[in-house]
Amino acid sequence: MSRNLKHLKVRSLRNRHKFAECSCQRHSKTTVYLHWPISISRTITQIHEFHCPHAVYQAAMSDLDMRLLLCSAAFKRKISIALLISQGLGKWSIAPSLCTYRIVSWGSPAFALMDSSHKKLRPFTSSDAWIEPTQELFRLFQTGQASPYERLENGQTLLHVTSLLSLGFTLFKLLKRLHQSTKRALVLLPRNILIFQ
Repeated sequence: MSRNLKHLKVRSLRNRHKFAECSCQRHSKTTVYLHWPISISRTITQIHEFHCPHAVYQAAMSDLDMRLLLCSAAFKRKISIALLISQGLGKWSIAPSLCTYRIVSWGSPAFALMDSSHKKLRPFTSSDAWIEPTQELFRLFQTGQASPYERLENGQTLLHVTSLLSLGFTLFKLLKRLHQSTKRALVLLPRNILIFQ
């Protein structure tokens, strides 16, 4: 009898190890029900594939995300109110959030710094020239004169503006390089080839 118990114990351990192995990948599907004035979307995440033994115990997780964005010119604030309702794995959770962002003009210290630095440094300087404006921007953050979360009236953040300015700088460098390489290629062409413009 003890031999049978040991055999059953070994067999159950093997089954447990077989059951523990899982190579499933998560699959998510997001459906957007409404964009404006309230954003409502639902994300369903399947943790296990239907043939996996774990799928019986761990069903899909569902997240319902509702967001309302309000913009107040009088208070110079953008307000985001969000509610996330999650259900899955045998539990429910509700996560509310309230965020406010300051709306500023191009004349605010941080945006003015980025604009003036871009005008002074473009497009003939190296990337090291941006060290001083970056340090000045961090000083503005530390003293509270600016915030990385500030937005312009059109919704753009400092990150948007900086990347747009650097994209313009990069495109200028690319066009300049292309122009120089084209000039070199024209010099190397034999004289008897005609180039039509």
